[in-house]
Amino acid sequence: MIYLHIIFWLTTLLFFFQVLYKIIIKNDYFNISIYIAIGVHFPFMLYLMNWSILIEPNISVIVYYILSCLNVFMIISNILIEKSINDFSFDFSTKRNKKVVFTVNFMYLSIVLLENYIGSGFFLPALHGVDIHTYSAPILSYFSESLYAILIINFLYLYKSKEKGFLVWIIIFIAIPLVGKSSRMTVLVSLVQLLSFMLFLYSNDKKFKKSKSSFLNSKRKKLMVIASLSCVVFFMVFLTEYRWGRYGQIQVSYADSIGYTGPKILENALAVFYGYFPLSYNNLNLNILNRSVEHNYIGLYTYKGLFFGLFRLHNIFNLNPYQPDVGKYFKTGSANVLTGFYDFYYDFGVLCFIPILTAAIIYYLTWIRQVMPKGIEIKGFFVQKN
Repeated sequence: MIYLHIIFWLTTLLFFFQVLYKIIIKNDYFNISIYIAIGVHFPFMLYLMNWSILIEPNISVIVYYILSCLNVFMIISNILIEKSINDFSFDFSTKRNKKVVFTVNFMYLSIVLLENYIGSGFFLPALHGVDIHTYSAPILSYFSESLYAILIINFLYLYKSKEKGFLVWIIIFIAIPLVGKSSRMTVLVSLVQLLSFMLFLYSNDKKFKKSKSSFLNSKRKKLMVIASLSCVVFFMVFLTEYRWGRYGQIQVSYADSIGYTGPKILENALAVFYGYFPLSYNNLNLNILNRSVEHNYIGLYTYKGLFFGLFRLHNIFNLNPYQPDVGKYFKTGSANVLTGFYDFYYDFGVLCFIPILTAAIIYYLTWIRQVMPKGIEIKGFFVQKN
């Protein structure tokens, strides 16, 4: 089994060489490998640095096996796909009147507040010390959890019209989950998606790229964005400890709760990041080592949105959509996420490469059949390509 460790480090090294090639040579800052390097490999490397007394030193070879499969499939995908999305030019125009967008904004805001009220009896439950960050109301959650979609609509209209009213809406939609529901991950994921799209748009829209008023040519705008994001991040850190301390009832340090032993600079922020991301690999490892699992080999929980969302199998058979979490093993309630890789292992066992391979194939086919022949298109109910 020692060969798996060697394969992991060799494929990881090759993977990072590809990432550097994409960034430095191809100027492709939005390649899928970059997101995997930041979102998957970087937390894993920090996990290996043992910045918590809770970390189990014995790491299962399955963990290395899963990440090695990911490396191999991404390396092959990058070899097969030579072009980048930067090779395509595009432009878009707004299709709907701004009044339609404002109507949609009010509808979305009403749905979010209604879901909060149904789940807690308050429109902004977090302000009343009520934690419902995991609550999802039937039907309403299909809309309330589409934060990125509503953010991108408002950003596209802000980009074209320069009307600051759309920026106000964006700020409101980012703030509501935080101050109303203590929901941070939804906001964090949506912000990463929105910022990725913003950077891509500003760096590839040739019409505005050279403009003096462009975001890329304005130091003041860049500083404002950096300052705003920093405030959001530190507020999330504060909210994590505040919620963990039962909304101020208990004085508690998140760093102490996970036995954080890492750098002392920005300790609170680093501890929260470490608990929510690198320590998730510890939970993955602990559950692989300590739990006996009967695999189903059809991806019941890997493709939960299909089997339990679309097909609603839990209403037909005696199935629990959250079965992988039943009896899960973790050392602290402060960090109890198992990562999505555990669902792969829970379903497929040693064949857990199947969903990773499937995702890589879909990624490749999307490029070959959609992106490369047509270029980048932005079309929909609100916007269309010129």
